[in-house]
Amino acid sequence: RLCYAGTVLRTRPEGLLGTRTPLRIGAELYGVDGPSGDAEILALMVRTLQAAGVCDGDGQVQVELGHVAIYRSLAALAGLDAEAAGRLFDAVQRKAGSDIDLVLTETDCGAEAAELIRVLPSLYGDLGTLARAREALAGAPAAVGAALEELERIAELAERRAAGLELRFDLAELRGYNYHSGTVFTAYAADHGRIVAGGGRYDGVGGAFGRARPATGFDADLKVLAELGVEPPAARGTVLAPDDEGLDPERQRALWRRAEALRDEGLRVVASPSAACAEERLEWRDGDWVRVPLDGEPTGH
Repeated sequence: RLCYAGTVLRTRPEGLLGTRTPLRIGAELYGVDGPSGDAEILALMVRTLQAAGVCDGDGQVQVELGHVAIYRSLAALAGLDAEAAGRLFDAVQRKAGSDIDLVLTETDCGAEAAELIRVLPSLYGDLGTLARAREALAGAPAAVGAALEELERIAELAERRAAGLELRFDLAELRGYNYHSGTVFTAYAADHGRIVAGGGRYDGVGGAFGRARPATGFDADLKVLAELGVEPPAARGTVLAPDDEGLDPERQRALWRRAEALRDEGLRVVASPSAACAEERLEWRDGDWVRVPLDGEPTGH
C-alpha cells in the first residue's frame, strides 16, 4: 500500500481549463488480486474526495465503473487489421453509433462479433446494466462473462465500504485502455460534470521493473480538488480499524459505516496492522463496533 504526491509536466493541458503541471496525488495497492483490492482502492478514492469536499451536499460521490477486458475480448473476436481496429476503438470510445456501423460494415468481422460490438455503447447505467449486459452479450467469449461477474463483486464490496458511493457502469469505457488490464473507474464532481479522479487495475505493469505483480490504484489532481473542494477540519484523534478480511458481510458493512461516522466526527480511522499511531481501536461488542482504548474498556459509541 503506497501513496504519493508530485508534479507532472505535460506537453499539452487536458482541455481549455487544464494545466500543464498538475499536482498528482494517488494511492497504489500491489500484490492483491481480484475484487477485494479494487474495492479497497475505489472506497479510498471516494473517501478522499469526500474529505476534500468534492461531493454533493449529501456527501455522495458519483463513480463510473467499467472493465477493459470486455471490449478487448470483442475486438479480438472481430479479428480486424490494425487500421480498422484503430478506427473502431476511436468510434467506440466516442460512442459514435454511425461510425461504429461504418467500420463494421466495411470489414469482414463476422455478423456475431459485429452485433456484440454494436450493443456495447448502450450498456450504461445503474446496477441493472450488468443484467442487461449478460443477456445482450450472451454469445461473447468467456472472458466477457468473467469481467461482468468481477464488476458485480467489486460493486458489492465497494458499497459496503464506502458510504456515499453512487455507482454507475459504463461497459464501453476505454480510458487508459493501453495501460489498464481490468477494471477502470472515474469519479465526477457534483455540479461540475468533470472527472476529478480515476484509476483501475494494471496487473503486470511492474514487470518492466523486474517484478510483475497484481496492482490497482487511483490518482487525482490536487489543484483541482483544492479548487472544487472545501478545507477539512483537523483530526481530533486516531482510531484503529481491524482487518475486514474474513468478517461476515453484516459486520463488514457495519465496520465501514462506523469508520465513516467517526471520520465525520473529526477522528482519523486507519486500517493498518500497526497500532503505533492510534489511541483507540474498534472492537465488536454486543452487536456493534465500539471504540476501545488499546489496552482498556470502551470509551463510547
